[in-house]
Amino acid sequence: MKDSPHHSPIEQALAYRLHRSNRLLLTHLGRFLDAHDSELTPEKFFIVMKLHETGPLSQSALVEVALDDGPNVSRLVERLVVAGFVERTEDPDDRRARVLALTRQGKARARRLAGDVRAEREIVFAGVADSDLATLTSVLDQVDANLRPALADRSGD
Repeated sequence: MKDSPHHSPIEQALAYRLHRSNRLLLTHLGRFLDAHDSELTPEKFFIVMKLHETGPLSQSALVEVALDDGPNVSRLVERLVVAGFVERTEDPDDRRARVLALTRQGKARARRLAGDVRAEREIVFAGVADSDLATLTSVLDQVDANLRPALADRSGD
């Protein structure tokens, strides 16, 4: 990355730029949700949309989606259950585990938001070619794949 006279070295660092873009995207999503659905935070939105896309899942499968730890995901799921968006049922294969699924209300909310989000995505990514977005996705997937083993190796520290 070429240095710019207008940006300090930290502002040119890729990790800094990714962090800044992540914060901007989450702030934008939070405001978008406030305007379209005051009951969902970005974290709850990601859980609702994952269940909308995949159908029922175990709670542990949602930890990665929510980009959060297990106990916090449990609290988020509990709030979604209380709000009437998600229901818990016993896992037929493991009586100790629970399967989460959208309720009728949750499905309706997810369908409505999916359309609104598609329109908002056009605004957020205006001027960015689909091929560039595909490249960005691929690069981020590779960075994730590179980091996961390194972080897993140090989890016992």
